[in-house]
Amino acid sequence: MTIDELPIEEQTRLRETKPAFVGRRINDIREVLVYDKTGTRYFHAWRVYEGVRTMGNPSYWNVRYGKVQFMSMKDPFGGVYYEWCNGKSFGKSTNGTEIPSFVYTKKEVMQILNKIGIFEL
Repeated sequence: MTIDELPIEEQTRLRETKPAFVGRRINDIREVLVYDKTGTRYFHAWRVYEGVRTMGNPSYWNVRYGKVQFMSMKDPFGGVYYEWCNGKSFGKSTNGTEIPSFVYTKKEVMQILNKIGIFEL
């Protein structure tokens, strides 16, 4: 379902709340989350540890690149409302950069992010 298929009041509310996450950035030792300036694309990478983290076990980074969509939720009174969410993910960016499902280092994550070219960190 696209946003144009929703009722007019829901379309208006979603378009007004959309800028809340535009420009949001997380860049720490366990996660990288960036949205583009228009709020239509996202890049999310998070670290996954194999086994117990303190025992020196290996880790890798899951990587997702996709478009921002919406999902329907039920409120406590039985109504339905919609919220923006990280939706469909892609294996290739609009400029042709291949997006792997995982990489082994944060350096590789940052290289992919820079190759995509639409995100500011």
